[in-house]
Amino acid sequence: MDNCSYIPQSKDDFESIERLRQLEAQQIRLLIPELLEWLQDANWPIYAEVKSILIPQQMNLVEPLRAILRSKDSSWKYFVVSDFLPCLHDEVIQQFQTELYELAHAPDAADRLEEVDACARVLLEARCK
Repeated sequence: MDNCSYIPQSKDDFESIERLRQLEAQQIRLLIPELLEWLQDANWPIYAEVKSILIPQQMNLVEPLRAILRSKDSSWKYFVVSDFLPCLHDEVIQQFQTELYELAHAPDAADRLEEVDACARVLLEARCK
């Protein structure tokens, strides 16, 4: 499988999205790290489309999402915590309790500036009881 033809090449590459929609779940699983990169900004035109392709892959997203939550990319963390994680099942979100707690209660300056801490607190209160 040639991954390049399935991974969007620009913020409005809807042709790649259509090709992705033709793949089997196990084929999409191989593309998860590259697809998650398109969740860096909810304002990008293909953001919602990539999100809808990834949501059915929830159980395969845990480790790649954990890496994002532990990264230094506060903007990416903001969109993941505020918009993507709330779409996932409670059982999946529970697996991020440690990372969400740290973001909510011990954020670095960049995470505080991007309001990742506030989003993490809201998510913890709503879904990690």
